[in-house]
Amino acid sequence: AAQVDSWADKIRSRLHQPLSRIRERRADFMVYVVLDTITDELMILIRAYMSRLGWLENRFNEMGAQFPRDHMAEVVLIRHQLHVVIRRVRGLMRAVKKFIDD
Repeated sequence: AAQVDSWADKIRSRLHQPLSRIRERRADFMVYVVLDTITDELMILIRAYMSRLGWLENRFNEMGAQFPRDHMAEVVLIRHQLHVVIRRVRGLMRAVKKFIDD
């Protein structure tokens, strides 16, 4: 199985590159890179959820009342998982606001 790099690993890799802009620039650029990388990761996650929800929606439209209960349970699970994502994004937004205000 392919190994998936975390956002921190991606940034660490960029830091170790010769003539890295991250090391040459000020700390605010590092904050920008972290936020940009996290945003990219969130977009990948959101696209995966949207794709799966689209598939489930198509199944529901095809099956109507025969829509399997385990599919409905998956929709509920996705809803809960997206609430976690929203909380994380709100925390990220607070951090950005604090960074800007300071």
